Amino acid sequence: MQKITGTKVRTPEMMRKYYEVSNERKAAKSKGEFIPHPFANILNKNIISFNYWVIINNDFPYDAIANVSHMILPKRKFSFDWKLMNAVERAELDQLKQTGYISKNYDVIWENLPIGQTIPGRFHLHLLKLKRYEIKKES
Repeated sequence: MQKITGTKVRTPEMMRKYYEVSNERKAAKSKGEFIPHPFANILNKNIISFNYWVIINNDFPYDAIANVSHMILPKRKFSFDWKLMNAVERAELDQLKQTGYISKNYDVIWENLPIGQTIPGRFHLHLLKLKRYEIKKES
């Protein structure tokens, strides 16, 4: 059995699924097979679409910490570099974060930094609705 490591944001079951799919993609690519990009056809699998952005389900959710694990991507493809975002894309994202759909439906916007990016070729941010639990107050 191959030992894999994961972070505490995904359950062990989800990490196994993630690595299984990742290894299948690598094996197919090494054989010269065409592998569609993980974000191919985002407009066909969106939860909600805006002028410049689309929100989709995360196929490998952060299920250990969140009940809802979505991603927001620009409709225009560009790599994970904030400087490549144009002014209208940035304005719409800022509006969605400050007073719009994101601010009303999620707890956290999660940006993976370069060391943790598994898909650096496509800008995306994670949108999470965190799991909650009660803390009983001692009287």
